[in-house]
Amino acid sequence: MMKDLINVSEQSQKTMSRSELDLYKKSLVLNDIQRECIIGTLLGDASIMKPLKNHYNPNIKWEQGIQNRQYIDHIYEIMHPWVGSPPVIRNIQGGGVLDRQSVWFKTYQHPSFRFYNQEFYMQDSDLENRRRKRIPRLLHRWLTPRVLAYWFMDDGNLTPHGYVINTQCYPLHEQKLAAHVLGMNFGLEISIWKDRINSRSKSPSYKLYINASSRQSFTDIISPYILECMSYKLHL
Repeated sequence: MMKDLINVSEQSQKTMSRSELDLYKKSLVLNDIQRECIIGTLLGDASIMKPLKNHYNPNIKWEQGIQNRQYIDHIYEIMHPWVGSPPVIRNIQGGGVLDRQSVWFKTYQHPSFRFYNQEFYMQDSDLENRRRKRIPRLLHRWLTPRVLAYWFMDDGNLTPHGYVINTQCYPLHEQKLAAHVLGMNFGLEISIWKDRINSRSKSPSYKLYINASSRQSFTDIISPYILECMSYKLHL
């Protein structure tokens, strides 16, 4: 019965009883590709939704602009066993920009995500009862070519001579850690560029720049894992 539950379709998940669904969730184990997808996208735009109470398990949410629907569909295919409903479109209004749409989905709440919640989030020292993302301390162990590719597909873009990873949400000391790991794991030359002033903290934000001297190496490392719909981001 357990083997059958592991391979159930999304439709059959919806028809399960509560006890059957609980049993199915307990059978779930992350595989290597799912772990790498989670780590790479959490470094980027994915988010772990804060449990309402400490005893609840967290879940992970992916959301992108509607133009990146193929990318979200790809992540959904990878994470499908952990998800109860397919991606949906959200209409967004306000925020000082034109009305727009996004596409998103989220996983079940699950104890497997507690570890990632602890590693990727910390209490924001500037605001009570608010968390912020952080560069995980185990990045040097986790940063594989596939993880780097997902991070880049989420938050990267090309420049005339190199690449940028938009890491403005992270403080400078964590970006120095990320730059060090990129150099240590892949031999890349990384600079940290000052960017716009953070509207909340009133201090500069920063982003990672893959130097022109490492452009080809970076391309070679991540290109086997870049989706066709994201290939416009590469120097090819």
